[in-house]
Amino acid sequence: GNTGTNKNNNSTSKTASNKNNGSSSGAKSGSGTSSTAATGAAKTGADSQGTTVTTSNTERLDVSQFSNGIVPAEKFEAIKGQAKNLVLTGSTENGFAYTITFHGADIVNATDFNMNITNASDYRNEIEALADNPFIISCQQQGSFPGPALVEFITTPLADGETLLFSYNPIDMEAVYNDKVSVAAGDVKFILDTSGDYFISARAKAGSLLATTDGGGNAAVAENGGIHIPVLVWYILGGILFLAALAFTIMWWRFPWFRTRVKEILQILGLRMKYFRRWLGSNLKIFGRLVKYHSGILKRNLGYGAKACKRAVAPVALAIGRTISRGIKVFGRSVATSFGAFGGAVGKTTSHIIRKV
Repeated sequence: GNTGTNKNNNSTSKTASNKNNGSSSGAKSGSGTSSTAATGAAKTGADSQGTTVTTSNTERLDVSQFSNGIVPAEKFEAIKGQAKNLVLTGSTENGFAYTITFHGADIVNATDFNMNITNASDYRNEIEALADNPFIISCQQQGSFPGPALVEFITTPLADGETLLFSYNPIDMEAVYNDKVSVAAGDVKFILDTSGDYFISARAKAGSLLATTDGGGNAAVAENGGIHIPVLVWYILGGILFLAALAFTIMWWRFPWFRTRVKEILQILGLRMKYFRRWLGSNLKIFGRLVKYHSGILKRNLGYGAKACKRAVAPVALAIGRTISRGIKVFGRSVATSFGAFGGAVGKTTSHIIRKV
């Protein structure tokens, strides 16, 4: 870093550097949205030990100032909706310095933010299987950022020039293209608005690792936004078909013997198709007759079965009906006899009581 040095420029501020600028740099985020990240204002009194540097519109904080690197929501609430910047500085476990710059006007949800970024990932093996020598960027924040942020890595091992930013999809086990970024003197910057495992590489294998067998997925490679090889194969096949059709047309009109031979072949094919149609038609007729015959037999058998079932069920139903009728009659007689005996007993008892009285 250039600690204790004041500069005036229109680019993103580097870690532990004091610069004076009044511009905003816009970049395309990994999710496909565009945002403006104001990256500088007049800053004085920088401290290499990570103390807070504040001016009228910029506050600079280091990861060492917070417990576990978690910036409280109050810091984002203080600049939300205002023309103020919050610059967070830190470094990965491999010693690569980075800055995360939030612009107050871009703050969407003022929440606690874990500013830790590492070059390690739980999916390192999968990412390295998708890309050669990827520069892994694993954000420790859970979920979305408070708003889109300009992330800058300083003095990375990346080669100068244009390269690609990808994110890793752990569910589908595939690389997802995010943006094209530029590397200058090892510095690279891009905008993120959500956490995850990202990596920078000039190329990445297209498709999922789930479908890759014994290196077969190596054919589908996207390099700097280039054409996928399977798409190129389709173009080649289309060109071959076009050339074949063109050659056939030329030979048809230029060579009479070719026309004669083609017509003979078509006639032979026509005769064979004619015989095939006859054979198929006769067999279909036979099949239809067989279906009709067996359908008639099945229908008759079902009719016989229904009649036999009706004949067998009718006597049983009649017997059950008679039994129920007899039971009802017996029950009625029993009830009538019981009520008669009860009435006689009550009458005798009443007469006896009256005589006593």
